[in-house]
Amino acid sequence: MLRRTMLTLLFLVSALAVVAFVSVAARVVGRPHAIDPVEVAVLEGAERLVHGDPLYVAPASADVPSLMPGYPFAVSLLVRAFGPGLWEPRALALVATLLIALMVLAIIRMETESWTLAAAGVGFLLLGYGLLAEPPAVARPETLMLLLVLLGFFVLRVTNGVLGVLLSALLFAAAFFTDLTAVWFVAAAFFALVIDEHKRLITFTLVIGVLIGGGYVALSQLMGPWFNFNAWDHPLTALRFSVLRPLHYVGDHLLGKLGVLSLAAVLSFAMPTQPWRGKGGLWMCMGIAALVGGLLSTQSSAFGPQSLIASVVVLALVGPISMQRVTRHLAAWPGSSRLGGQGVVLAALTLQFIVFLACLSPSRWLSGVLSVRPDPPSISAPHAPHLPRA
Repeated sequence: MLRRTMLTLLFLVSALAVVAFVSVAARVVGRPHAIDPVEVAVLEGAERLVHGDPLYVAPASADVPSLMPGYPFAVSLLVRAFGPGLWEPRALALVATLLIALMVLAIIRMETESWTLAAAGVGFLLLGYGLLAEPPAVARPETLMLLLVLLGFFVLRVTNGVLGVLLSALLFAAAFFTDLTAVWFVAAAFFALVIDEHKRLITFTLVIGVLIGGGYVALSQLMGPWFNFNAWDHPLTALRFSVLRPLHYVGDHLLGKLGVLSLAAVLSFAMPTQPWRGKGGLWMCMGIAALVGGLLSTQSSAFGPQSLIASVVVLALVGPISMQRVTRHLAAWPGSSRLGGQGVVLAALTLQFIVFLACLSPSRWLSGVLSVRPDPPSISAPHAPHLPRA
């Protein structure tokens, strides 16, 4: 009876998380004022592309966010069809987030054969995204990048031939030109292939090298020196060494609000089979990449709640998978039972939901959404504080 009650509550909370996320996101999409400076930068870049102007121009100040061309290009397709509006980059971010949720559902179901874990993973993703990272549907390139990265790992997971590697490399390259932090996930995919799939490693290395290296050179020639400024110079000048921010990132978020999921992932390292080996090990490689990228992001002046997006997405995926693997292993010991392992999993899922619900407050979920704030200044200006790299 207790087990059935807990299952019902878990599915109910996951369903409510989806409803709440979409409801708040709908209000964000229709809001006429900018919530994040990135939204203005993306929309202005998309407008310039539509009008045939250079995507990159001299920024008005050093605080203007740097962008890779992937997200503005995707938004420009909507601007060309419907005219400029802030709802377009937000709608794209919302669709990407919901597709990520569907991917998390499908992957967890495939790896664990459990609808309970799959539904809980979706609930963790949406609650963590909205409560810890950004308000739902705020237009940021990290969301689209993570969708492409997740698709790239999924293709590697379900294919064995060269065509799968080619498609995966194309997706990873697209993710890189959407947001530079994708480089850590490219490295994770390379590491996974080095361990288990030597035959596909050479093809992946050559293709990803040509796509990223050749693509970067081509964009440098086509878009001019301000592309180099946005891709490298600006992020490098934003570096700020800090000892406390990594501790805050790990202690307050990974071991605090995301502690149950993080602990499940850590416990999987104690299993006889290394969690990064085999096809299923791709997700742990992805998790390690998210950890490395998150720690390095703390050394930038741009570090903020948006830096948690990748950690939330990956832990919502890796956490439930690790829970099942650990409890299955423990249930195989003499004197243990499968029902006992299932009870532990349900308890762990419930505890993580309690932590998320404890973070629930209108001031946090709707921060900057319901209040009216003026748009940030335009990034277009004839002069900039730093010279671009030639």
